[in-house]
Amino acid sequence: MLSKIFVTIMLLMIMIFSGCAPKNVSPDKALQDYVEQRFGSGQSKESILQKVTGPLYLQIEQMSDDEFKNFSATQNIKKKEFKILSSRCKDNQCYITYYLSYFNVDSNNKTEVLTDVKKVAEVIKEDGAWKIKDIVNIKTYHKSLDELQVTN
Repeated sequence: MLSKIFVTIMLLMIMIFSGCAPKNVSPDKALQDYVEQRFGSGQSKESILQKVTGPLYLQIEQMSDDEFKNFSATQNIKKKEFKILSSRCKDNQCYITYYLSYFNVDSNNKTEVLTDVKKVAEVIKEDGAWKIKDIVNIKTYHKSLDELQVTN
């Protein structure tokens, strides 16, 4: 009987503490959360700025409303795959190489172009949270699913 009470109390404590734990506990998770948010609807400048720092923060902060609207427009883009390829960390700074694949779709939700990118994100720990400092493109590949029309 006493062991059942002990187990119940321990389970309750685990649930309480796991609910209060920071969601952004690793640099990989911070990057994944940022990418997921970028492909989600209803992005706000404030919510994006909470996940970034340094030059990326300044770039987004200085965007006009129209520029941010274009930056955050994802209604014609659908994420296919996100994969972390490598992570190199030292102290409170990480360089994470990742692969991202997404579709550009038309107004009928028909896939027009498949894009694959390979990027490196610099992620740093600032005020106890991992934030994206910079993202550098390594390689981009576009595959058109429709025949290309070449004209002179």
